[in-house]
Formats: sequence, structure tokens, C-alpha cells
Amino acid sequence: MGSGVFSKKLSYAEWFKFNNAQRVHYNFLENLQLVLIMIFIAGLKQPLAALILGCIYLAGRLVYSFGYGMMGPNGRNIGGLFQGLALITLFALSLYTVSEYMKMYHIANPSAAKQ
Repeated sequence: MGSGVFSKKLSYAEWFKFNNAQRVHYNFLENLQLVLIMIFIAGLKQPLAALILGCIYLAGRLVYSFGYGMMGPNGRNIGGLFQGLALITLFALSLYTVSEYMKMYHIANPSAAKQ
């Protein structure tokens, strides 16, 4: 994680930059599964909206990565804002999609399925 034998040969500035790159990478991997699942679910009913939100998330992710890598933790704010807004909207769209499928298959109201 940047604190091993090889990092002892780095200057502090190089070590700091290396650790920032690792933090960005691991943060991306931690969120990737959730984002892909939400894009898939939202895309079942609203494919264009899911595509646009996925692109906004990706653009925010790139800004976040470059900002964090170049300026440290304070450089990630703008990218994080775009990512957060895209994630909240994807989550809401995913909930809408699930509720629509539940209505379609009468899962939300089992008594309606018996009639």
C-alpha cells in the first residue's frame, strides 16, 4: 500500500503521489459494482437516462481522479459532486424501475394477483 520496501526509495512527494493514485484506484473499485448494478437496473426502463447518468458518473470519476492525483484530497470535490449527483439519481431511477416491475408482476400487492 505504498509503505513497503520500494517506497523507502521514493521521495516524500513521489510517495504522496503514489498513495493518492492508490486511494483513487481502490475507491473506484469499491464503487464500481454498485454503479454497474444501478445502471443495469435503471436501464431496464429508462435506457437513455441510464446511459446519460453513467456518462456523467464517468466524467465525474475522471475529474475526481485527476483532481485527487494532482492536488491531493482537496482536488476531488468537483468530481465527487458530479459522481454523487449521478449516483443519487441512478438510485432513484433504479427504485422507480423496481417498483414498476413489482406493479407489473403484482408483487407489491399479492391480493391483486388472486383476483
